[in-house]
Amino acid sequence: MEAQLKKGGLLLLLLITFPVFGQISFYKIYSGNGYDQGEGICQLSDNSYLVTGSSSSFEEAPSQVFLLKLDEYGNYVWSKAYGGAESEEGKRVMAVEGYGYYIAGTSSSSGSGDFDNYLLFTNTNGDRLWDIYTDNGGWERIHDAVMLPDTSIFAVGETDANSPAVSDMFITRYSKTGVLMWSLELGSEDGSDVAYAAQIATDTTVLVAGTKYVVDSLKNKAYVALLHIDGSVIWEKTYGNDGDYRLNEVTTRDGLVKSLGQRIKTGKTDNDIYNVTVHLNNGAFISSEEYYMDDDARYTAAVQYEPGNQGHFLVAQQSINPNTPTFPEGEDAVLFRFNDGLFWDGYGVSYSGIGQDQFNQIIPTSDVFAVAVGYTSYFGPGGSSIMVVKIGDGNVFPPAVETPDVYDLVYLEELHELKTLEVYPNPANDQLFITVSEKAFDYVLRDATGKALTSGSAFANGEIDVSQQAAGIYFLTIAHASGEQTTVRVIKH
Repeated sequence: MEAQLKKGGLLLLLLITFPVFGQISFYKIYSGNGYDQGEGICQLSDNSYLVTGSSSSFEEAPSQVFLLKLDEYGNYVWSKAYGGAESEEGKRVMAVEGYGYYIAGTSSSSGSGDFDNYLLFTNTNGDRLWDIYTDNGGWERIHDAVMLPDTSIFAVGETDANSPAVSDMFITRYSKTGVLMWSLELGSEDGSDVAYAAQIATDTTVLVAGTKYVVDSLKNKAYVALLHIDGSVIWEKTYGNDGDYRLNEVTTRDGLVKSLGQRIKTGKTDNDIYNVTVHLNNGAFISSEEYYMDDDARYTAAVQYEPGNQGHFLVAQQSINPNTPTFPEGEDAVLFRFNDGLFWDGYGVSYSGIGQDQFNQIIPTSDVFAVAVGYTSYFGPGGSSIMVVKIGDGNVFPPAVETPDVYDLVYLEELHELKTLEVYPNPANDQLFITVSEKAFDYVLRDATGKALTSGSAFANGEIDVSQQAAGIYFLTIAHASGEQTTVRVIKH
C-alpha cells in the first residue's frame, strides 16, 4: 500500500510504517555554510557513530575530509576536518577500537597536480596522527575501502595513469601504519573500468564489484571479482546482456554473492535498476533482475541485515520519474526493505527535497538493523547537508518531515590553529625542518612503536637531526600553546 503526502511544496513518498518501542531510530541533518556530503559511516562498540565525507564548511579550501562523531541517538559529539589547500573527500571510515580511526578517500593536495588516493589515521579524539597520498602517475580515486582482520586497509577505485581518456580499476592495500603494500590495475585497454565496491568474503579474500568494458560487445558490463589479500585474482566475471551495466554494491552470505547497481538499456539514455546473484566460489551466474522503467533509477547502496533472521536487505534507490516529477532538479533518495531474493516487500520511505538527495553507504548496526548516510541539497544553510537515517526496526522507518531540524556540523573553536604547519623534506635524510608561521610550538618525534626519540620547543621554525635514525616510519607531533596538535607521518631514508 502506498500513500503520498504533499505539504508546502514538498512531496514526500510515505510507505507503510507502524510504531515500535525499544529500538533507536532517527532522521538527522547536519550542516555548515558550505557543501557538506556524507559518504561513509561506521558504528563503535558503545553504539556511537563516525561519519566521513567532504565539506567546504570548515576552512577556505574547496573541500576537506571531515570526521563527525555522533552518539547512539544521532546527537553531535564533535567534528574535525583534515586535508590541504586543495580538495579532499573521505569515502570510508574504519575504527580500531581504543586506538584510532582510518579514513580512506581522495585528495588533490599532495602536489602531484592530480587527484590521488588519500589515507589518514586519527586517534580516538579525532586528532590526525598521519596521512599519506598514493600517486600512480595519473588521476586516482578511492570509491570504497574495507579494514582486514590485521587492520590493514584494502581500497578500490580507479586510475587513468595508462591513458587520460579511460580509467582502469586501481586496487591497493595499505599496512596499519600506512605503508603501501601493493597496488593492482585491472581492466581493458579500450574502455573505462572502475571498481566501486568492496566486501570482505573471508579472512583472506575480498569481493570487488564495478564496471568493465568488454571489447566484444563494445559495452561496459557488470563486473565482480574475488581477490586474495595478497593482490592475486582468484576469479573475475562480467554480467549483463543488453546495454551498459555498473555495480555500486556487493554483499555475500551463505556462499552467494549479491550485487546491485544500474544499467542503461541499448537505445535508452537513462538508468534502470539492476541486481545479479552469483556463486562465491567461482562467480558462476545464478540469476539477475533488470527492470525497464519509466524512471531513471539506480541502486547506490545496500546491506543485508537480519531482523527475525529473515535475511532482509536495506537498499538505497535514486530515481527521477519524468511522468510524475517530484523534484526535477535532482534525484530522489529512497530507502526500501527487500527480502532475501532482492524483491521489495512493502516497506520504505523517501527522504527527498528539492535538488539532489543521495545515500552513499548503509551498514548493519548492533541492534541487527541498519543506518544509512548521504546528503540532501534542500535542507540546511549551505549548498548541501549531511543526512543520516537510523532504521530502528525492519518494519519501521523514521518519517521524513517537511522541515527537519538541522544540526551544526562545525563548531568554530574546533578549527585547527596550526594552519601554516610545514614539515620538510619528507622523506628526510639528515635534517627535518618544522615551520609554524609566527607561532610557538612543542614537538615530539616518535618511532613506529610510539617510543619518544627526541623533543623540544621552538618559535616559528624548528630543526631535528634524524641522521642517526634508522630508515623507516616515524611520527612527529607538533603542539600549539592552546592545546591544538597534529601528527605528521615522516619517512626516513
